[in-house]
Amino acid sequence: MERKFGPQRANFPQQQADRGESRRIPAATAEAESRRRSAALIGLAGAIGAFGGVLVNLAFRQSFLAGGNGDAAYTGFLVAYAGCSALT
Repeated sequence: MERKFGPQRANFPQQQADRGESRRIPAATAEAESRRRSAALIGLAGAIGAFGGVLVNLAFRQSFLAGGNGDAAYTGFLVAYAGCSALT
């Protein structure tokens, strides 16, 4: 089977198809499972992104209520992004 390289999200369906071949599942069934898992992964990523958008809104609202400006929210975002960067 030809290997496809690229970003992880683009490679996920191929990984699932390879897994189906290794378990000797018929190609049509493996493809359907691959599409189902890919769709679930995209849905989960979208839900996490939407939750992040809500948290950003809440952080700005709280920052403006407490201090009259968004400086605390910006500082919090920078700390969070630095922590995520260090983690990855």
